[in-house]
Amino acid sequence: MKDYIWKIGVVASLIFVAQGSWANEIDKHHFYVEGQVSGAIPRDDSLDVAIYSSGRLGYDLSSHFSLDVESGYANFESDSVLGDVSMVTVLTNIRLHVRSGNLDPYFFGGLGVVFPDIDDETIGEVSVSADIDNALAAQFGAGILYHFTENIAAFLEWRILFAEADLTETFVIDSDVETFEDEQELHTGIFGGGLRIKF
Repeated sequence: MKDYIWKIGVVASLIFVAQGSWANEIDKHHFYVEGQVSGAIPRDDSLDVAIYSSGRLGYDLSSHFSLDVESGYANFESDSVLGDVSMVTVLTNIRLHVRSGNLDPYFFGGLGVVFPDIDDETIGEVSVSADIDNALAAQFGAGILYHFTENIAAFLEWRILFAEADLTETFVIDSDVETFEDEQELHTGIFGGGLRIKF
């Protein structure tokens, strides 16, 4: 089911980008802030769907391009022997606007870092801990802004975040210790909406 939702998101994003047409220009050279609450759908089947909260500080470079810095947080409950997985994201995005009246379609891509963490678990007499590294991240997506006024807009957005972190798992049974090297997939589809304020 998750793979199906992922594929729909990828196709929808590409179609959305391809069908855009240049129209009225947006105002140039303004700072803006955005707040967003989204559903985060991890590709790893052992992780449950979670809430992803994020904020952005950006600047309109021209009529059609803007640049922003984004930070977000999600906590995924885990069905595996490992504990819950949380992540903090920090990314820089560039956005291309396709403006038509009050509706402002756009697509974007970004690069940055994910700072993940995994909770320790105890299952019976087995203690499970994990040491997970920070990971490089990339994302792309598409969205649409609706401008209520010159300075206030709401938006809906779909994106896919790509990241994979090195993982060291440690299992302790009585005095026996076993360690395994692995990777934690953090690829996530994110769909939600928020508010943008320009100043």
